Amino acid sequence: MDAGAMKAVDAPAAGPVKATAARVLLVDDSRAVRTLVRLYLSARGLEFIETGSAEEALHQLGREPVDLVITDYNMPGLKGVGFTEALRAHALAQVRSVPVVMLTSDASPVELRRQASAAGVSAFLRKPITGPELLSVVDGLLAARPARVA
Repeated sequence: MDAGAMKAVDAPAAGPVKATAARVLLVDDSRAVRTLVRLYLSARGLEFIETGSAEEALHQLGREPVDLVITDYNMPGLKGVGFTEALRAHALAQVRSVPVVMLTSDASPVELRRQASAAGVSAFLRKPITGPELLSVVDGLLAARPARVA
């Protein structure tokens, strides 16, 4: 994982999470990135919901509970930081508490990292992401999260 990656929780190092019911919302305008993230996480037995925009994701969050959100920063319309702020202000407590992993291809993300942290982002990764770094972050966040009530 990137040495400067933020984590809202300091979970103990965890092995693969046996989370067959864990549901992950992937929010990225790039289908290729969503496919790559699914590929990296495929061995975890996770359920994926995909959206191409933050606005669509906010609508989705009101309909189906999720255990984790992975979002891009730079999308048309509502950007990742604004999306995270809206998620943290959501009417449903189960939505407000969902961990958020933000991805960016920004070459110099210092200010973006500060904004993301202030918005409530749980972890921040720079693209191109690697499978091991994404798995480490996702495993830690899911291990620290209480089981979702169906």
